[in-house]
Amino acid sequence: TSDKSTSDWVCTCPPPSHGSAIANTASCILDECKETCATCAGTTCSDANQECRDTNQDSKSLSDWECICPPPANTTAVAMVADCSFDECTLHGDTCTNVGQTCEDPGPLVENDWLCKCVDPSVGSKVGNVAECVLDECVKTCPTCAGTTCSAVGQTCLDADTSANSTGDWNCTCASPESGTALVSAAHCTIDECAVTCATCSNGACTGAMQTCHDPDKSASNRTNWVCTCVPPAYDFAVAQAATCVYNECHEHEKDCHQVGQICVDPNTDPLSVNDWQCECVPPATNAGTSNTGGPAMCDYPGECPMHEATCLAAGQTCDDLDPTPSSTGDWVCECVPPATGYPTNTQQAGVANCTLNECEIQCATCADSGSGNLCLLNGQNCVDPDTNPLALGDWYCECVDPQTPKTMTVATAALADCELLECDKTCSTCSNGACTGVGQTCQDPDTDISSTNDWICTCVPPAVGSATGKAAECVCDECLTSTTCTDAGQTCYDADKTC
Repeated sequence: TSDKSTSDWVCTCPPPSHGSAIANTASCILDECKETCATCAGTTCSDANQECRDTNQDSKSLSDWECICPPPANTTAVAMVADCSFDECTLHGDTCTNVGQTCEDPGPLVENDWLCKCVDPSVGSKVGNVAECVLDECVKTCPTCAGTTCSAVGQTCLDADTSANSTGDWNCTCASPESGTALVSAAHCTIDECAVTCATCSNGACTGAMQTCHDPDKSASNRTNWVCTCVPPAYDFAVAQAATCVYNECHEHEKDCHQVGQICVDPNTDPLSVNDWQCECVPPATNAGTSNTGGPAMCDYPGECPMHEATCLAAGQTCDDLDPTPSSTGDWVCECVPPATGYPTNTQQAGVANCTLNECEIQCATCADSGSGNLCLLNGQNCVDPDTNPLALGDWYCECVDPQTPKTMTVATAALADCELLECDKTCSTCSNGACTGVGQTCQDPDTDISSTNDWICTCVPPAVGSATGKAAECVCDECLTSTTCTDAGQTCYDADKTC
């Protein structure tokens, strides 16, 4: 204030502005982001994790500060908090869509929370990267899914590989005690009623009676057909119950009697009654009265037969004198021993008869029908007796009937044939009949047992995949299985259309 100090007065800006000037009006500055005033920002931006910027700091320019969002949004708002919403999928969406997935940003205000999400019916998501998608074809709905294929027939469904890239690999499995499984189709269920426990099963009925059990048709739809069979040398069988076993010793000794023109009789066929078989004379011959248990009888023949019986006996036949009166000679004949049939070559002259015994056509101890029906015919097989000579006993055999074929070339006499059914090669109601090969697929019959039917499988030819039991398969061609382009680059492969 000295009178010598002039023009040194100073204009100073009032708070909260800053600035001064000597001998002149000051240019006042007010940074509304840093100062406190009625129009200042205060903590408005910082509380929202945003940056504050005053674009015009002239003290007369008020309420022009702005909040700035952090990257990647970078949006601003004047004198208020900015809307920092930013869909990160605009930057990262291709990462997801390139593998058939969608991109979602659940928190537009949160950074690095974008995620790839699998497309329905697949499920799965992953933050910041491609998701591992899961597709359980047993519970979802899709073109390759099971739907109600398994459940509609009381079977369970299992998807062996739930990766979304692995489709057409679900299978149906039969419910216990039935067994069977099939890929991409309902299974053909079987049940061995001799081996498991169930309401219709044998449940030890055969083995408890010291008999064997056999289920001739294991198809689950054919129940209560198990068979109890007596253990040799006892024989007979019964369906769905224990058999009443018999042991007719004439089955073994019939020939001993036939060779001497007599018939074999077992008076007690209980399996515990043995060595009581006997040969008996064929009428009109009569038993001479001596014991004939376990061997030939001593027979009394009428008329001329005592002199000529040796001729008949040598042929296994019996002798009969058509007119036993002493005045009638030369009229004796040889006759067949039952159950053999036939007639003398000439009833006017003595001689051996022309006898036959077809063990497939009659009932006898050594025949295919020993009392419970023809064994071959009851099991759907043909019966063949290669030699009908009455002395050729027990040589009959069963023969497989087309479309069944024998498993081996060995013929088992007096027993069922061991047959198989090649459902891929033969023509029948349960066979493939070209269903696989007709569409370029391969056919396999996993079980050729005649009781296992409708179990043939069609399989797609690689690189196509897929199979089906009892019908043509729906083939899937996933090009990702044969291409390494993506995996070589460390990327995931996705085939949007697996149609072959």
